[in-house]
Amino acid sequence: MITSYDKQSDELKNTILMVLRSNMNLVIKNAENISEDLLLSLIRDPEVDFSYKTTLLETVARRMPKDILELVLEALGAEKIIDNLNGGNRYVDVTNSNEQILSALYTAKVINQYEKQADGKHYKKLRLPHS
Repeated sequence: MITSYDKQSDELKNTILMVLRSNMNLVIKNAENISEDLLLSLIRDPEVDFSYKTTLLETVARRMPKDILELVLEALGAEKIIDNLNGGNRYVDVTNSNEQILSALYTAKVINQYEKQADGKHYKKLRLPHS
């Protein structure tokens, strides 16, 4: 179900989403096997709690292709974080959701560091791991 989601009919996809919404701990436990299509569907689903979304991000971010990671971050409303990951330097506001996203990326080792600027309103430029 988790690996073949993208091959299912729209009706079955909706049923799968409905079942998985109430079993997010199981989804996270098996996240390494989740299809990209299902991952994006869960991240975009307004009925899935944000904390589950960031835990899912944390679990799969390191192995995720950059273009999929950017789609996930975009769905989470993290366009400024995407800009920073691509070498930009847009200010990332200090918010609860940005903190959860950055913490997930840090734990997944997608970023090395992030910290608040002296003004307490923005995060400093994100530091990426050296390749």
